[in-house]
Amino acid sequence: MQIDSFRRIVTTFADPQTPFLWEKDKLLIQVYGEIIETTLKQRSGEVLVIDGENEVPAAQWIFTRLAKLPLLADRLISTVPTTKYFITPEAEVLQSLEVKPGAKPEHVADALTATLQAVDSRSPLETTVLYITSDAGEGKTCLINELARHQARRFKERQSDWLLVPIPLGGRHFLRFDDIVVGALLNRYRFPYFYYDAFLELVRLGVLVPAFDGFEEMFVENTSGEALSAMGILVGSMQSCGAVIIAARKAYFEFEDLKTQARLYDTISGFSVGFGKVSLHRWRRTTIH
Repeated sequence: MQIDSFRRIVTTFADPQTPFLWEKDKLLIQVYGEIIETTLKQRSGEVLVIDGENEVPAAQWIFTRLAKLPLLADRLISTVPTTKYFITPEAEVLQSLEVKPGAKPEHVADALTATLQAVDSRSPLETTVLYITSDAGEGKTCLINELARHQARRFKERQSDWLLVPIPLGGRHFLRFDDIVVGALLNRYRFPYFYYDAFLELVRLGVLVPAFDGFEEMFVENTSGEALSAMGILVGSMQSCGAVIIAARKAYFEFEDLKTQARLYDTISGFSVGFGKVSLHRWRRTTIH
């Protein structure tokens, strides 16, 4: 991580209107009431942080010391609801919606594994938006919860370097998007350790993947007071980086008003975005002959 990126990201974790010292090789910052003082140095162009007796790369220090991602993994495991007797559904997967006309999606027997693989294989040159679609009551929320718990365990076992964070949206219209995200972290996961700007930086870095559940007919208010598509605000703020999962009913995904779709594409036209889709199959009885 370069020094300019390190400084920008660290600043988003700082408590508002508190002392912030950045002088030569010294960094002093207050984060949620805790005063943190470190020494910095560079080696081969990379920033290293000396915190106590430990010398670690800047990115690792941000993820563990400021963002407390190991603690967030614990909170996801302990607070995300489990689905008793969960069986992963089948699905049709399109890695990209920008496919040739007539191209068929891939049928998969394990939607959970296919979704994780789709996020793992995302391009570093664009924002990945992965839709999970089905009719109402066909398992989108259960799948997202199982994805979050499974990925948190992989993170704890050092088998992966990112966490999936479910954020329910259903029924909350015209709320500020930052309030929804921070509210979910604080109230749902009891995790008050970073602000919305810090959350966005972690999403851009790819270590957090938010999964927004109940996106149909969802609009929020941006900072200028104008009502825009929540998708446009989110994807625009990611600046052609990171990944996000969107769970929505098929009807919304396929038939949403064309004016709204046009507004969305106008909002994100200046960014590189790749869309994919995981369509869950309805449960059905298997006939044995």
